[in-house]
Amino acid sequence: MDGGQALDITRRKLPDVPFITVSGAVTDEQASGLLKAGAANCALKDQIWQLLAAVGSEAEKVRLRRSCRGMSRLVKAVQELSLARDLDCIQAIVRRAARELTGADGATFVLREGIGATTRMRMRSRHSGKGNVFPAILH
Repeated sequence: MDGGQALDITRRKLPDVPFITVSGAVTDEQASGLLKAGAANCALKDQIWQLLAAVGSEAEKVRLRRSCRGMSRLVKAVQELSLARDLDCIQAIVRRAARELTGADGATFVLREGIGATTRMRMRSRHSGKGNVFPAILH
């Protein structure tokens, strides 16, 4: 199997995962073809230090993409909240946004009456099934 075949398989099975190829003998033409086909980077075995730089670079790109998606989702939530007219609507918007931002599959609100009432939101993880409590102040 060559790098092109490995890239094709990876793209089909894991389309969002950056693909970095490591080769003992890749020509500039082959490397260019892999990059045009969607590889994130190429490293040579005799210059393996390039792999560390490539992985670091791709990890940073993934982090930035996630951050941008999170910021976009927060902006959408604020827009939705600006149109909310009651507490049920606000809770639904926050639950939906919290699930999308954290990957949790549930959110529960515990409300207390009074000025500066504390709202607690319990998020249950899909993976662990354990909940975390996040306090928030509503005015």
